[in-house]
Amino acid sequence: KKNKIKQKTLVSKQDYSKQRMKIKEKFWIDANNAIVKQFYDELKYNKLNEYIVIAIDGSKTILPRVKELEEKYGLANANNSQQKCVQCLVSGCYDVLNNIMLNIEIEPYASDEREVSKKNIMQLKKVFPNKKFLIIFDRGYPSIDMIYFLEKNNLKYLIRLQSSTYENEKRNMKSNDEMVEIKLSGDRLTGKMSDETREELKKLKKLKTRFVKCELSTNQAEWLTTNLEQEMYSDDMLKDLYFKRWEIEKAYDNLKNKLQIENISGKKDHIVKQDIRATITINKITPVTDSVGLSSKSYNITLKNNLTEIVNYKIKILDDLKTISLDECHEKLIPKEDIRISIKEGNKENKIYNLNDLENNTISISKIEALNTKEISIRLWINHNSILPLGSNLHYHGLMQVIEDDKSIAINK
Repeated sequence: KKNKIKQKTLVSKQDYSKQRMKIKEKFWIDANNAIVKQFYDELKYNKLNEYIVIAIDGSKTILPRVKELEEKYGLANANNSQQKCVQCLVSGCYDVLNNIMLNIEIEPYASDEREVSKKNIMQLKKVFPNKKFLIIFDRGYPSIDMIYFLEKNNLKYLIRLQSSTYENEKRNMKSNDEMVEIKLSGDRLTGKMSDETREELKKLKKLKTRFVKCELSTNQAEWLTTNLEQEMYSDDMLKDLYFKRWEIEKAYDNLKNKLQIENISGKKDHIVKQDIRATITINKITPVTDSVGLSSKSYNITLKNNLTEIVNYKIKILDDLKTISLDECHEKLIPKEDIRISIKEGNKENKIYNLNDLENNTISISKIEALNTKEISIRLWINHNSILPLGSNLHYHGLMQVIEDDKSIAINK
């Protein structure tokens, strides 16, 4: 019947949870792979010569303390305290030149990070069979087995060495940068590795790689090993390149402290993996669309009329030419046709425009009553039809001007 009132259907928490359990972990893995594959296949991106530069590292992630998760991932001390909590190991492959997490593996806390990193690498090779990678590791990763694995898979690597490893090879070097032969015998073949790998290394007898001694500003020495060519990559270049690894540490800090990746919404392993992978995947998407209203921070100003008469004003959005010139960033600006802007004045509805369509750069012409104040809020975001490079440093420098009816500039920020 025409006048029949439709009753809203409410979804219970139990029904919501059941539906979430139907979303498989593979969905997020496939979504992540589709996004990163599109980026590297269709867009321009930063490389070092022919290589995508990847840092691999792990981060311990705190989970809810329930029996299922404790049995799956294990207990460990939290943040250098004596308090035990459930933690998992999240091992990530991070493109340090384009700021994208390409893949993660979620494993028990006590997992061998080298073995988990191999899973990451094999996933990279599966998704990008024709790409060339240079992988950077911290000093917890080097081993005979790891170097052999990288060489066997035709991957370039740059690894920081612990000061106490390969002492004989270091001692016999006649310069700070040379090729060395690591002998494969005795204790060097008793570490963690498969029987198959051990037999292969026994037959190989020696492993050839490059050792580089780097002098730091603190007068301390750091050792690196790599299979990058001496002719193309000097020791100073390698030192600078290694410090790019810090980008993955910043990425983990962002995931934990801004995106709250440890704020798990359930107590089942399925939900843990879903939440972590969803956060990693959604973080790759430019966080601005008209439909969901995500945008830049709100730029707020308060207008105050101290006069006993009405004051007319207009608000303009202008390019900040001074900042653009100082930063020398003309080529890194987001095109205006890709920028949407909204303004909210007092209790009025939001008004939304394309930045490129503003007449005379004017977003508002209005007035403020005598002895009154008005709150103004402005936001900017990327048009949801736009495709910008993921992890890029494209940006916009703008000024907001409030101009009174006598053409004097009241606010310029």
